[in-house]
Amino acid sequence: MLPPRSVLPMPASPAPTPALRRSILLLSFATFSSMVAQRICDAMLPALSSEFTVSLAQAAQVVSYFAVAYGAAQLVYGPLGDRVGKFPVVVFATLACAVGCVLSALAPDLRTLVIGRVLVALAAAAMIPLSLAWVGHAVAYDRRQETLARLGLGSTLGVVVGQLCGGFFTDWVGWRWAFWFMTSLFG
Repeated sequence: MLPPRSVLPMPASPAPTPALRRSILLLSFATFSSMVAQRICDAMLPALSSEFTVSLAQAAQVVSYFAVAYGAAQLVYGPLGDRVGKFPVVVFATLACAVGCVLSALAPDLRTLVIGRVLVALAAAAMIPLSLAWVGHAVAYDRRQETLARLGLGSTLGVVVGQLCGGFFTDWVGWRWAFWFMTSLFG
């Protein structure tokens, strides 16, 4: 009779290669950027309302349309990542986010800003689920939890930094600079 499975030693997998570490770091930056983009407009709603002379509820479209587009786009990225490759889709999504942030920074009216934010949302939706899936395929089982924690750190910090940056840029240099910051972050 064999001893219980917990008694059998698990063979240790080799240490991650430098290329794997670099890929995980880049994916962590991507998940961080995705969450920053999601929260960056929260603090700027009063400024947007004033700038575009619309009600606060109308200015909130930059947040609500982002959330709806972000959620809906996630349905597409699983099959697309399986077909094209998870990492290449994340790379393309970060570039599309940068384009959406430029459009947002240059927005002459609320409608254009909402369109820019929706573009960012449609692309940013790829980053977290495809990064998690990529780790599931690329990282050895015994190192996966540690790697997922590092990846999760990026997205968790992104929530806090997004709100902080949105308020900072809006109060100190203007809300458009928040989107230029986001452009450089995605770039």
